[in-house]
Parts: sequence; structure tokens; C-alpha cells
Amino acid sequence: MNRELLRSPDRARLRPYAFVVDTFVRPDPPSARQAVRPGRRLGWLPGSARPRPIRWSGDVLVVGEASGASELDFVERLVRGLAAAGRSVLYLATGPAEAARLRGLPRVTVHEVTPGSPRVSGEDWEALAPVLRCAGASLGRDAERVMGEVAAAREVWRSLSSSLDARTLIARSNYRPLSAVALAEAACPTVCFQHSVVTAPASFVPIPSRRFVTFGETSRALLERLDREMAASVGAPRICQDLVASGSLTDPVLSSAGSPSGPVLIIDSGEGFAPRFLGVAEAYASLEATARRLAAAGVPVMVRAHPRGGARRWKGLPVSTGRALADDLRGASAVIGLFSTVLPVAAASGLPTLFLWKPGWFATPDLAPFAPHRVAPEDVVERLRERRPARAVASAYVAGLRRCEFTPEDLEVLLTAT
Repeated sequence: MNRELLRSPDRARLRPYAFVVDTFVRPDPPSARQAVRPGRRLGWLPGSARPRPIRWSGDVLVVGEASGASELDFVERLVRGLAAAGRSVLYLATGPAEAARLRGLPRVTVHEVTPGSPRVSGEDWEALAPVLRCAGASLGRDAERVMGEVAAAREVWRSLSSSLDARTLIARSNYRPLSAVALAEAACPTVCFQHSVVTAPASFVPIPSRRFVTFGETSRALLERLDREMAASVGAPRICQDLVASGSLTDPVLSSAGSPSGPVLIIDSGEGFAPRFLGVAEAYASLEATARRLAAAGVPVMVRAHPRGGARRWKGLPVSTGRALADDLRGASAVIGLFSTVLPVAAASGLPTLFLWKPGWFATPDLAPFAPHRVAPEDVVERLRERRPARAVASAYVAGLRRCEFTPEDLEVLLTAT
């Protein structure tokens, strides 16, 4: 789908919608296709307000759009690191939790912006319709809502950007509305971060920042290749000029973890985007069945449910509630999951880590270093007895077997010559 978007003569207008296309657009059989309905004009709805104006000039403009605990921890580490290194920072906060977390830090200005609720413009719909037709697809569930959020974010950005003068823009993720718009339209050099395991070439979203920060060398090489191939296939120049590997970006890598007498930690991958891939629904069901089979056999298990849904699947099993990931890893005897970003971190922390998989299920080349640690559901008990650590291969996926703490040395790599 994003190949068709990049081939569009309106690709500059549509770039901020790339993550919507990736996440919410579904292929349709020819018999089910319908014309894309015309959009409503863009306009601020009653009760919406334009963001307060601000005039700012400094080193780094940060857009985090953080909500959950791990996302808030990430932006706080980043902003504190920038400030400690002597950089002036403007943080555009899209929610009260971000503002409360960061306000009052030295060298940091926090400006709250609350996007209104504009509709997607007719021009955007008209530009997107031929892209959908060429790809044989239509907008899936929630697509119009998220496109409206992108349109709202564009209004926010355009109302502020002319009075902002930053040497570098940093966005936590390109899968958020304001971040996607800012990365597409910023006049200064841009930096963005890998936020998840790379899924598959078919769902690849072109890298929208000049510099992109990955977990490790495996993701760096894969994303470099996919971005280069995407640009070549559509005859468009690449935005990304540099990819760097910096280690885990969200979850801490422990120097020692695990308790031989502790439970087997089951890592849930949540519900939503991933089940579209061939074999994933079966894999999800098998992970749940494996956890229940272990519990029935007297093996202690603990489920770490995905923060965005999925907990209801685990009824009757112990679920970690309100605990930090580091605490769960310290207390676990082993870790089992599918393709969560927690699994490489567990492996890098020294825990026996198993990736549940069998032929016919979805597999991503991003997790290729862990192929020796794949296990079929029927072989889980035997492999658990082996207690085979995965740290030796984890270094290819988690650079330095560490978390990026945004030290002056880290920031020198991230910001130099962007």
C-alpha cells in the first residue's frame, strides 16, 4: 500500500498518513470494493481551540505523544539527557501526563497542545482514493477516525511551526499523528526511533526521518535494505540518510536476571494489528494453550499481558498487575512469547527465552538471530528443562546488550551531523 502512496503525485500531502495506511487499510476482494466516499471539508468543530501560540528558538524540539508508563519513561530519559548535555529543549505535550512529568526540568520548555477534531479534508480523500484503488484496498475499521487525528495534528503543527526555530526535531515514533506530521513537514533535520519489532516487507512504512535509531544491527540492516528497496521501486528519493543502532530504547536490560525457582513468564503480544498476518491467530491461540498446559502440569506461570488489550484471554491464570517489567524478569525462571520486543530484552538480560513458532506461522526476518531459540508448542516442556540462555545471540539484536540511556555519548551519536 505505501508503494502506491509514494507513487502518488500527492505523496507530499499523504506522507503523514503512511502509518494509517499500514495499520488500518485492508485488501478487499473485487466484489466487495466500493468507491471511497467523499470526505468532509477540514474545519474546527465547536468546542475545539487552536493551540496557544509560542515563539521559541533552541536546540531540540521533541514530540513524544507518550501515554503509557514505558512511553513516559522514555521521553523523560530523553529530555533529561538532552538537558543534562546542555541542550535547550521544547517539548510539545499532547496530554497532561506528559506535561506533568516534564514541567520544571531545567533547560526544558513544555508547551501543551490539544488537537481539535477537524474532519479529513476533501483534498486528502481525493488524493487517497486512487491509491486505494490501485492497491485493491479500502479503509478499514477506525481508519477515518485516525485520519481525522492526523488532519487535526496538521492544523496544530501548521499553526505553531512558523514560530519555532529548532536545530533538530526528535519524534519518539512515526506511528502517532502529530509526530507523523512534524516529521513530514519540519524544515530542520529529524530523528525518530524504532518502536517495535519490524514485521514484514509487505507492511513496511518508509522511514520518515533523516536519522533513524534502531535497537541493534539486525534491525538496522533490515530497515536500511527495506527503505532502499522501497525508494528504488517507486523512483522516489529516500528521506532517511543514516540509521544507527543504540540498544533497547524502552525496556531495561538487566545485568543479571532470573530465578530458577520462579515462574515461566508468558509474554502476551496483545490484540490489534498483528493478527492480520498469516498464522498469527493460530499462534496467539497456541501461546494461550501452552500457558494453560504448563499450569495444568504444575509448572508455575505468570502472564505479562499486553498494555493495550489482551488480558481477558488469560482468565484463570495469574497475570502480572502493576509490576515493572524488570521485576517480572528478575523473578522469572524463563520467558516464552511470540514476537514481542520484550523477548529480545529478556534474552539480553540472560534469561532462557523461547520464541513459540512452527512452520506456517508468521515469522519476521527481524528476529532471525533468535532462530535457534524457536520452539514448537509440543516441545516447550523439554526445552524449558534445557534452560538454554539466549544472551549470546541477543547482542545482534540489542546493541551493546544495554538500554540507551541518552548519555552525552549516546546523544553525540544521535545528534551529530543530523
